[in-house]
Amino acid sequence: MTEDTPSTGELRPDSARGRVIAVMSGKGGSGKTMVATTIARRLSGEDHPVLLVDGDLGTGGLSYYLALNYVRNIRNGLTDLLLGRPVEDGELRSRYLQRVTFAPRSGNALFLPVGDFRKLKLVRSEPVVPSEPPVALLLERSLGRLKAALMTEEATMVVDCRGGVDEETFAIGRVVDDIILVSEPDTTSFQATRHLAESLSDEGLGHKITGFVLNKVFEDPTVVLRNGTSSFGAQPLGAVPFDPVATRAFLVGEVPPASSAFWVHVVDALARLYPHDVDPPDRERLYRPEQYAALGLTSPASTRGGYALAMVALVLGSVLVVGEAAGGVNGTTRLVGLVVLATTALFAGIESVRRTVGRTIEALFRLVGL
Repeated sequence: MTEDTPSTGELRPDSARGRVIAVMSGKGGSGKTMVATTIARRLSGEDHPVLLVDGDLGTGGLSYYLALNYVRNIRNGLTDLLLGRPVEDGELRSRYLQRVTFAPRSGNALFLPVGDFRKLKLVRSEPVVPSEPPVALLLERSLGRLKAALMTEEATMVVDCRGGVDEETFAIGRVVDDIILVSEPDTTSFQATRHLAESLSDEGLGHKITGFVLNKVFEDPTVVLRNGTSSFGAQPLGAVPFDPVATRAFLVGEVPPASSAFWVHVVDALARLYPHDVDPPDRERLYRPEQYAALGLTSPASTRGGYALAMVALVLGSVLVVGEAAGGVNGTTRLVGLVVLATTALFAGIESVRRTVGRTIEALFRLVGL
């Protein structure tokens, strides 16, 4: 921690007030920007000031996202603070911070865009100190000063970070109080987030990881959540189902509505961390494990396996019908045929069986050169 990074006083363990929260992921595209924005929207209120910061110096995804509907100017921001622009409270608020109203009856939040991060090319090639990349050091100092200038016992700062692992990620980690990880359930995203968690621990920041959220889930997440607990060294905060409503909102630059499944599950995760500030949603609105599989997202292997099992059922049914019509089916044959037909129909309704059958067919096709 640099000398410019203020130490955090005694904070309530069940409250987000007075805290700086970083939302991180092992790779881009996990949905962490929407999670960070939803956290800021839910926490913001007349008696709870929230500062949302775009800390992604590589893409500025949050700035471009909010610029479509919520803010007017994203040219000035965090980059200017990194490059030594004045950070007096008055100028900071008037020149760099913008008020964001997410909905007519929701609280307001202040937003600090990333600014024109292309200017950072001028300092990336010349280290401030030999042992550390210059931008990481500047970022840590700037966030520390921002924290000292604006944070009060009642305020919360939410920082949307760049996906992946780099020195800038560690710089943000040294300033914040809490780190929330966001991962998709697929192998690539899961392993990338595991690498991020291990890297944060190697930097002495693992104790700040307060939990993780699985996003874009479309099958029973129980096993993945259990594996994440051991892999990330943090508690599972919840599994957010794949939500077409939230996806559409993101594409048009809107914050997911409070009626969406995405909003409900992110708020539930937030309520687990900060119950003093956030009430949990109605339990009836949360997905049960079996409901995730009903979202209609299937892999090519599952589709292939489903077709194969359907064909087997069709052939068996046709054979039984023709046999009955010809009078050539005895009682034992009829019973066996009906049992096999019922079993095939049962397996066709199980996602894991469809995937296994589909992958087996694919392997056989490759074996024979098709």
